[in-house]
Amino acid sequence: VGLHGSYLSAEEPLRLAAEKEELESLAGQVAGQRYHFLRIDPHANLAPLAGLGFQYDTTLGFADAPGFRAGITQPFRPWSEELGHPLPIVEIPLALMDTTLAVPQYLGLTAAQAEGRALALLDRAAELGGGFALLWHTNRFDPPTAAGWDRLYERILDGVLERGGVCVTAGELAAEAGEVLA
Repeated sequence: VGLHGSYLSAEEPLRLAAEKEELESLAGQVAGQRYHFLRIDPHANLAPLAGLGFQYDTTLGFADAPGFRAGITQPFRPWSEELGHPLPIVEIPLALMDTTLAVPQYLGLTAAQAEGRALALLDRAAELGGGFALLWHTNRFDPPTAAGWDRLYERILDGVLERGGVCVTAGELAAEAGEVLA
């Protein structure tokens, strides 16, 4: 289970802690999180995560464009300028978000128009031997309103397998990466 913190949690670690505690009271241990609207400041709001008990974060991506914001496709431990060493959390770079492709304020594409861009990015990640973290909102799976976004999600997952990849949860990937990065 991962936490999708509220809008203000990116600036208020105590709010994020309370949200994590509430979710854990309902669902058990919460290992990972993503800030709402991808509101990440890698130099400020990643450092508190380990102290709050998070093992990984999946926020580092672009809201307005597909691609790897950190410039790499592999999970990594974010560097802390303040501490002078990597943080004890795993960052799973976000490659693609449905909203980036679909909403008019960003790319405003239909699912059919977005497919080529999504698969080209998947090809690039495969060429680099990297990961491909995907953020797809649940409303994209509602049959009456999905408008093809549900099928594109399935096509991307099939594309991962066709390129020799595997599909795992963020928690599974973070645990594996954490062992390698230890």
